[in-house]
Order: sequence, then C-alpha cells, then structure tokens
Amino acid sequence: MGLSRGERGNLLRFAACAPALAGLLFLSACTKGEARDETPAALAEAVSGKPCPDNGERLPITGMCTSRASGYLKYTAGGEPAKPKGCDWVMQETAMAGGAVLLYRALQCKGDATKLVWAAQHGDTEPARLTYETSALGNSKGRVAVEIAASQDSAPGAGMLALVRSEIRDPLQATRCVTRRADVAGWPADAQLVDVWPGTPSGGACGQYGFDRKTPAFWREFQHHSWFFRLSPGRQDIDPGSFTLVAWGEDGGGWGQVR
Repeated sequence: MGLSRGERGNLLRFAACAPALAGLLFLSACTKGEARDETPAALAEAVSGKPCPDNGERLPITGMCTSRASGYLKYTAGGEPAKPKGCDWVMQETAMAGGAVLLYRALQCKGDATKLVWAAQHGDTEPARLTYETSALGNSKGRVAVEIAASQDSAPGAGMLALVRSEIRDPLQATRCVTRRADVAGWPADAQLVDVWPGTPSGGACGQYGFDRKTPAFWREFQHHSWFFRLSPGRQDIDPGSFTLVAWGEDGGGWGQVR
C-alpha cells in the first residue's frame, strides 16, 4: 500500500510548515491565531512612494520596479519557452500565505497578461495550488497551473516521490516509480519526471503526478518545495524556470530570495 491518508496529510502539512522556511508559511493552517502586521501590501508601502529610476510602474504587491524585478529572479539553466509573435515576457507576482511572494515571468499578448493566484490545499490530502486568474493564451480561469508539495533538502526527489507513491495502491508498482531527468528542449535543465523503472518509459503508470506522454508536465525542486508544473499543450504562458520565492527581510532591509 501507499501512504495512509493521515501520513499523506502530514507530508503536505510539512510542505507548509517546514522549519527550513524560516518563517515563510504557505498554508493557512500554519498562521491561525497569529497576528501578523507584515502583509505583502503593508511591506510594499514602505517603498511604493519612491519613483522608479525609469519612471516605470511598480509591482503592486512588493512595490518593486518592474524594470528591476527580474534581478530578484533565481533563473535555472535551460531554454526558455518560445513566445508567440507579438507577445512579450513580463514580470508578475503572486501573494502567498505568510507574507511570501512568488515572482515569475508570464506572457503578455495584446495587453492581456497571464497571472496566477495561490490557493490553499483542500483538506489534508491535496497540495497547495497556483491557478490561472488570467491567461494570455486562453487558459480558463481556475485551471491548475502548478501544485506545491514538500521537498527534503537532504534527500532530493523524496518529496515528489512520496506524493506520487501515496496515490498508488499496488506497493510493488509504487516502488517502481522513480525520478529521472526530463531532458526536454525548452524545459528547465533541472526538470524531472517520475516514471517506472526498470523498463522502457511508457507513461501513465505513476498516476497523475507521473510521466504521461499526452500531458506536458514535470517537477522542479527549489526553495524547500517540490513544484509540479502542468503545462498547456503547445505554447506556454508562464516561464517555469523563472519561479522565485521572495520574502521581506526580518531586519526591514527589503525583499530577498528565500534561502
């Protein structure tokens, strides 16, 4: 058997409350009863009154100048998604629970920009999600773009495997699901797939979070979490290699990457 319902719930709660986050909380269950003044909006207010050097706009949550926000991104190696003619990559941000903010590049076409919103887990058995609020390429509002689970810095791949195996009833089949590099052009260099081994990769044998030839999707592990990207067929309107979590410094010194 895979993980029990309770064990899986503990795994997903760990994704929210892991001490490695050093105060960065993903799920509302971790912040109940806490009085927090440091909301993203309040933190941005400290810098929002200053003009940007290029007189450009600021991102509404962090207050970062859009022309400088890309400097906060922790890019991974690998090719970037191709953009359609007439479209551009723009900086976007999404508020996460606990005052954290996700920075990422999103596609903008004819004035319509893609934007994601964070949604807490539904009960103890599902990971947190990023869903489409708007999409430059017509993805429907509410469609899941990314799912977020725990990762273990000391055991790369363990977090994603635990989630994958928890959905497989056959214990032998579950142990055959392992991680491997994706090596797909246009995907981040650290993109991973979960598939059966030994044997020829066939797809579909490791559940909804495993490799499927018909569905472009992959895992990345960074900043203490496992991220499962559910890509759109064809063109992409988010750049998975640009995803970066930032938080306001405890000393009030500004925004910085979550370590």
